[in-house]
Amino acid sequence: ARTVESAARSANQAKAQARALPVNQAGVREIQRLLGRLGYKPGKADGHLGKRTISAIRAYQKAEKLPVDGRATQPLLDHLRRRAGARG
Repeated sequence: ARTVESAARSANQAKAQARALPVNQAGVREIQRLLGRLGYKPGKADGHLGKRTISAIRAYQKAEKLPVDGRATQPLLDHLRRRAGARG
């Protein structure tokens, strides 16, 4: 049952990510700060979606078993907020 639940959740996450809107510059900056807090290396929190930020997003998505696309989206930001909040 858990495997079926996981597969369904992954499919739902993939669908949500596919239709997710990108965040603005302030959202990218927050994503960068949160990724840094969680131990990823997004580079400077400047609000620009550069190579290091995209690489950090992809690494985070892979580690969290999210669809790996390197995009800075609202669902990604929401996920990061939950994870960073859970770590204190």
